[in-house]
Amino acid sequence: RDAMIDELRMERAGIRRALSPFERLTARERDVLAGLVDGLSAEEIAETRFVALTTVRSQIRAILQKLGVRSQLAAVAHANRVGWSPAATKLAVA
Repeated sequence: RDAMIDELRMERAGIRRALSPFERLTARERDVLAGLVDGLSAEEIAETRFVALTTVRSQIRAILQKLGVRSQLAAVAHANRVGWSPAATKLAVA
């Protein structure tokens, strides 16, 4: 029983560690990243969120910097690899 509990704790710690870079994203940045994960372009995100394209591009740059990646594709791949979703970030913080 203790070994199983320790294993579960280690697994949860690993998940929290993997999701920690995503916790630094603002709500708007999470929203933009969710759009990218859904396959939307920056133009489509700007249009659906009723914001300027330059705003979305600025948010994308912030996302890339906070996640330590160099492209939108890498950000999406990283999010998928660790199982990120906007809801997962909220749960990890709680």
